[in-house]
Amino acid sequence: MPSHVGYLRAMTPDVESASQATWLASIVVPAHNEASRGFAVLPTLRLAVAQGCLVVVVCNGCTDSTVALASSVPGIHVVEIEVASKTRALNAGDDVAGDVFPRIYLDADVSIEFSSLISLSKALDGVNSLAAGPEVDFDASRSAPLVRLYFEALASVPFLRELVAHHLDGRGAYAVTSVGRSRFQRFPDIVADDTFFDRMFDESEKVVVPGAVSRPSVPLSLRDLLRAKRRTVHGAHEISNWFAQSNPERVRTSQLQSDPATPWWSRARFHLRDNGLLPSKSFHGVLVAGTYVAVEVTARVANWMAGVVGRTTKWR
Repeated sequence: MPSHVGYLRAMTPDVESASQATWLASIVVPAHNEASRGFAVLPTLRLAVAQGCLVVVVCNGCTDSTVALASSVPGIHVVEIEVASKTRALNAGDDVAGDVFPRIYLDADVSIEFSSLISLSKALDGVNSLAAGPEVDFDASRSAPLVRLYFEALASVPFLRELVAHHLDGRGAYAVTSVGRSRFQRFPDIVADDTFFDRMFDESEKVVVPGAVSRPSVPLSLRDLLRAKRRTVHGAHEISNWFAQSNPERVRTSQLQSDPATPWWSRARFHLRDNGLLPSKSFHGVLVAGTYVAVEVTARVANWMAGVVGRTTKWR
């Protein structure tokens, strides 16, 4: 899409000559038909512009009033691309944001305070961390009972809590330094952009920032949750295949963080048995853990069946 990128830059001539010293940070937001979902991040973007951030909203494949909503905030650089693709939107946003860092990538439906964005930026001021993410708060209070149980498992089952604490995906927000962003050229055409981003960095190179909190959109119904989880499962398989084919060295580097000779089920058993990471043995605790397992298994079966019939995921 080089010719199209040239068009995008021509639409924002003031960004062309901007230097790093001009901006506090750059923020890239891919947006696809957000009008009916409330465009939750827009109030934060309004404040970010006022405080000196370069904000780029990339409306991709939109057929509603998303462009008008983003354009209603003075100072936001609104870009349109015809294809409904999150990763292409991220790349288009990168092209406009240029060399303005730190860079923060935000989902359009995430709720996050501007103070949390500042915390993410400050966390990247040092020499150790290349990437950062906020703590995550899943508010499932308006969701169906089984959906609430699923997200309760993420917060209460120690094994899952540990897993969430060491990865940046699933938060609706992540940030990177210029050195970190140079680790890859473009976001590949995949579903799970945040999982791809997370796997580009070793555990010692990324940080979850205490006090910075994001509240991603949570499915309301069990059907919506299963659809989202099938997408996650599909994205995980896609990511594994991409790394194996396009960046096998990164796969080997990641494996050095644990003993590759130890099967995953043995490592999990060690955590569960010796580190006390089992869920509560109460009826409610078992119900919470059981709901999580049932949803995950169902999503994997649904993803396998979709592959058999050749069905693809929407909005890549």
